[in-house]
Amino acid sequence: MGLYKRNGVYYMRYFADGKLIRTSTHRSSKKEANEVYFKALSKVGRAPGQHTLSELLDRYMEEHSKPNKTVKSYVRDKSLKTHLLDIIGESKIIDQIIAKDIEAYKSRRQKEGAKPKTINNELILLGHAFTKAVNWGWTDKNPMTRGLKLKVRNIVERWLTFAEEKKLTLAAPLWLREIITFAVETGMREGEILGLKWENIDFERLTLSMLTPKTKRMETIPLSETAKNVLRRRIWADPKKPITKDDGDKYVFTNANGHRHNARNVIRAFSAAVKKSKIKPLRFQDLRHTFATRLAQSGIDLLTIQKLGRWQSLSMLNRYAHHAVESLRKGPEVLDALRKASDTTSGTGAKKKALDNESQGPETKG
Repeated sequence: MGLYKRNGVYYMRYFADGKLIRTSTHRSSKKEANEVYFKALSKVGRAPGQHTLSELLDRYMEEHSKPNKTVKSYVRDKSLKTHLLDIIGESKIIDQIIAKDIEAYKSRRQKEGAKPKTINNELILLGHAFTKAVNWGWTDKNPMTRGLKLKVRNIVERWLTFAEEKKLTLAAPLWLREIITFAVETGMREGEILGLKWENIDFERLTLSMLTPKTKRMETIPLSETAKNVLRRRIWADPKKPITKDDGDKYVFTNANGHRHNARNVIRAFSAAVKKSKIKPLRFQDLRHTFATRLAQSGIDLLTIQKLGRWQSLSMLNRYAHHAVESLRKGPEVLDALRKASDTTSGTGAKKKALDNESQGPETKG
């Protein structure tokens, strides 16, 4: 159901009194067409629960997903929505969707080869849409109950060794090489890097500040020397480098035309570089895992890693806990130091040494 475009004009499809209505919105703007569409639905006088799944997901996408989520998340939601409509049915009345339908959906998607995490994302979207439907007065129930989601195996994510990183960057074009290095050194997400502007960089304090998409908070993080060098190269490479406050709104990572890189082009070039470098399969988000793993392996505590990587909670870092053994070693070392200091101040050090010698028995003369 919903909207579709024909000859530059949006048309709408919806049910009224059991009949399928197809008519033009007489609008070429999708925003205006949506207004006409939802107004038409309200005039139908549909009883609560009698809206279709297509109508529900259309409104959810337009009023919640599009204005509140990142472009990448919105595009993902559109893909998830397509699977839900194809299998459950566009014209399925929302009050008729029950747990049995959800189970059948999971079974169908598993047979199609979809991964558990993907299926769960689709079900989460459906659950969120139903929550909104309850708020809108479209229904009084949400079929997405506990226990309906699939179990996902928490496998430790892939990370790069330094040798692999070198192979990858050598296989990548210069512009992508800078982005890869910056991602590994800062733990920033792809969208955060591509959206980074010069006004976010404090060259005096050697930090960068940004609005984290998930928490909607401004976060400030220090930069490594390698990350600073990437920024220095970007300034030299940009003929329109920021020299005044008015230039601060320009993006840091830009293409030859001075425009912000397209996310799809970045992922396409990244995949090509991974293939060319002949390293094990790697996703862009694994660069963020590389950042956290290297810190954990170097003995940095998880709380510090959480702050640097801007994770919402420590529980999200459990996957890196087994790497942080060296940071735990500091505990026993502190205890040893405290005991040694105590022995020294109390004068028991010499006595303890004598007792140790005594316990070893008399020396055997040869």
